[in-house]
Amino acid sequence: LLSVGAFVAELWMVFIGWFLNQTARASYQHVLLQELLGPLTARQAMSPDPETVGPDVPVDALVHDYFLRRPYNAFPVVQDDVLVGMVTLNGLQDLPREAWEGKVAAHVMVPLEKLVLVDPETPMVQVLERMQNSESRRVLVARDWELMGIISASDIARWLDRVALMD
Repeated sequence: LLSVGAFVAELWMVFIGWFLNQTARASYQHVLLQELLGPLTARQAMSPDPETVGPDVPVDALVHDYFLRRPYNAFPVVQDDVLVGMVTLNGLQDLPREAWEGKVAAHVMVPLEKLVLVDPETPMVQVLERMQNSESRRVLVARDWELMGIISASDIARWLDRVALMD
């Protein structure tokens, strides 16, 4: 029979082995993802020319004319061809229905300084790292404040599916 101390030591070794195995798997997956995304840039992975809204669109119209009629969970907010923010479905869900009156996209949008914005030539490895640290899980692709595209997790998944088909 094992003593309590020997049992604890064995259990500790099992835990360390499990932890090292998990770390190795995560490292391998990270290296594999870097290899797959290595040659890719934001321009190649983005959904170009995303649908946008103006900052003066009433919240009621955002909900009924955009979020309920289109398959998107976020819309970049653009004024005079300049990117100024993004409205998200999650952000609107936090706003009670009775508070919609008199509110427009500019009142409920995530401001530009809280968004992840990248140049079209940014390597996708860097884009993915920045995306993982963002609340919205989206990256806006722009040059000189002009919106060129958007990258979501589904864009990356579609690209990885295409790569898998080529192997």
